[in-house]
Amino acid sequence: MSSLYILLQDQLNQAQKEESKLKARNSKGAKIQTPKTGKAITNAYEQFRNAAEYAEEHLLLERAIRRFFVRSIFLNQPDLENIGEEIVVELTHAGYIENNSVSTETADYIQKLAEKYYGVYKNLRKSRIDKDTAENWVLDLLSVETESQFSPHGRVAAVAYTAYAYYLKLLPKKKLRLTRKEHQRFELSLFIAIHLAILKSDTAIIRHQLYQMHGQNSAKTREFIEFNRSLDAVISDGFTHRLKRVVSRYGAPWRILKEMAEERSDMGNLLKDKEVFMTGYQQQVTQEYRRIKKRLSLGITKSVIFLFMTKVFIGLAIEIPYDLWVLGHIAYLPLVINLLFPPLYIASLGFVIRMPTQANARALNNSMEQILFSEDVPSYGKIKLGPRYLSPTAQLAYAALFMIPLWIIVVILSLLGFNIMQGLIFFVFLSTASFLGFRLSKIVREMELIIKQNGFLTAIADFFYIPFIIIGQWLTRKYAKLNLAGAFLDMAIELPLKSFIRLIRQWTRFINERRDEIY
Repeated sequence: MSSLYILLQDQLNQAQKEESKLKARNSKGAKIQTPKTGKAITNAYEQFRNAAEYAEEHLLLERAIRRFFVRSIFLNQPDLENIGEEIVVELTHAGYIENNSVSTETADYIQKLAEKYYGVYKNLRKSRIDKDTAENWVLDLLSVETESQFSPHGRVAAVAYTAYAYYLKLLPKKKLRLTRKEHQRFELSLFIAIHLAILKSDTAIIRHQLYQMHGQNSAKTREFIEFNRSLDAVISDGFTHRLKRVVSRYGAPWRILKEMAEERSDMGNLLKDKEVFMTGYQQQVTQEYRRIKKRLSLGITKSVIFLFMTKVFIGLAIEIPYDLWVLGHIAYLPLVINLLFPPLYIASLGFVIRMPTQANARALNNSMEQILFSEDVPSYGKIKLGPRYLSPTAQLAYAALFMIPLWIIVVILSLLGFNIMQGLIFFVFLSTASFLGFRLSKIVREMELIIKQNGFLTAIADFFYIPFIIIGQWLTRKYAKLNLAGAFLDMAIELPLKSFIRLIRQWTRFINERRDEIY
């Protein structure tokens, strides 16, 4: 057995102990019986809101918890009264947890978490940390720690920590050409890269994981501030994202193992027998292959809804008013093209994305067997980690080639009678759709260990779409920061809707208590 096998076994045992502690706490006290008031409308709204979020599936519960705490603590005067039970009720109505599955003991623990982290927030504000930064740090920790009470991820963290030890072998620091700053940050950047590339963690999960690993104490405000500032710097650093690309390229066997850890609570027992474990791993590969088609279909559907919702919002807010102001009437052809083309383009991807091969499945099995049951590190040839530099001539040629697809689209739009605003909106949505389509194709690429050799036609298609993918990536990152559609839904619909439902529940509880007093 390899040292990685021993490490994984030890980490899984620790995860099992943590899960047992959570189950023991949740078995104490009465189970919370959720009233049906507002359940149907809350569940329907949550499905609609998740389409605007466009987040990974495993992040939706954490994001819902975060929105709850924003409303309850940070928008107005903090409302911490009975907050533990309130969040259980809301998450049950939204369909994230089953009714009658969470105890009052767990709700009380969440209540204490909220009170603790609100105190941390007040200390940060006293230390002159700006409001948005203080909220962000506190919400990251509070939302992830609350989520762990409903859905612990100890087994996944065990895989991440074992993968970290593996990549330390695959990428020996002494053999890499690193700057002094990169040398100092290497281990932390690598750990973050593994979370980003393999676990698809967001900043909140990474912050919480490192907060626990480093034994941070939120009561020590100065140290807490230094920890979070340094972590924010490393997460956004270009070196971390270069490491992420390398980790992602060779991460397919670990992604399978991560899914296996999530689904198999008995994985620690499976590891005791090599043949039994490898049979389970092969079954997991087969299962992931089947899921790819489902994930693609779901991803395409969510992308279509996301683009359609955003386009309707943009059309009502900008395009139609602009047409009426400049042209005096609505230009229907550009409006319809802008509305339908990006979603139809995304929908067509289901016919062109190719599934991974059986040869790739065998390569995944062989790689994981070598990782866990021998001390040899798989060889992938020379791994390039440094930044890419282009000569001025190459940069000029690349810029010229970059402009050709953009110029072709400009000509076509001019022939169709698009004005400047309509053309700009088309570019924005075509670029966004191209990037979303690129992300969907990554669902397949992330399960591949064998590199496919693309043909001439694929190279031509890539040449045409890469400029739009790059623009779409930039736009999507900006949108993710602003998330106008999500912010609009949170303030215009979710805040009044869920506040009203909460008042109804409180009023119903009050009436029931008075009735009990009478009898």
